[in-house]
Amino acid sequence: MIYYDEAERRKILEIYYNALDELDNWYLDNQEDEVSAEEMDKFDSVTRKMNEASSKYLRMTPKVPMSRCPFSGMVSYHSIDHYGIDGPWWNYTKPLRPVEDLPVTFFAITGSMLLGGVPEKTGHQVRPGPEKPYIVKQILERPGFRAVISKIMVGNHVAYPVFYYSEDVEPVSEVTRNWGTYLWMRRDRNGRYGYLEPDERGLEYDFDLSKWVEQGKLLWILPGDTSMTLRNGVSGCPYLNIGGAEKFQIIIDGEVTHEEEEEEW
Repeated sequence: MIYYDEAERRKILEIYYNALDELDNWYLDNQEDEVSAEEMDKFDSVTRKMNEASSKYLRMTPKVPMSRCPFSGMVSYHSIDHYGIDGPWWNYTKPLRPVEDLPVTFFAITGSMLLGGVPEKTGHQVRPGPEKPYIVKQILERPGFRAVISKIMVGNHVAYPVFYYSEDVEPVSEVTRNWGTYLWMRRDRNGRYGYLEPDERGLEYDFDLSKWVEQGKLLWILPGDTSMTLRNGVSGCPYLNIGGAEKFQIIIDGEVTHEEEEEEW
């Protein structure tokens, strides 16, 4: 598999976003019932450019080792645009992501992100989680569920993905939105891909990770460990005293607000 590097990604995104702008302008210019053949040719040309760029982005988005299942021992390779949050992988409402090929024990992925300076300007909405790592209590409290936390860089930003796994391949649990999107997505044991838009209002988030590590419910991978070795116990765990805010971030056009402020409206 050939993945894009930073320069190739920049070219793809330039074509993709220019095509999106052209398409928006086309719709503004063609609001009448009758559209000329010339305008339809222009529409076809723009959509073709956008689709080609989208396909290339999906095809070349890296799939990297981010976790390991504590039940099967399989490494979880997950797609991620780790060059920055300005890529459509991070589009909260219309994420552009390839279909994941994960262990059948995989249940969900959440994450947090500590921004390294001013975030990239984006036309899309980005919701990378709070600054501080957390777990979803309703998932991890259930028997047969365990989670694994790791660290990955996204451009200048430090991210902490948390993968949830179930010993039962047909688990029953509350669900949460997958990291950075408004959907929960999972492929079942028969290869069927399921989508759900969860109501997260009743979910509880716990930022005190030490008790979950002590109980053996939360395992961890040492940052930079290419062997993806699972570790347990609080001794030496680098994820227990990470600072940062517990508010869930919303980033649009380089400006940061928070979900809690949105709910007040």
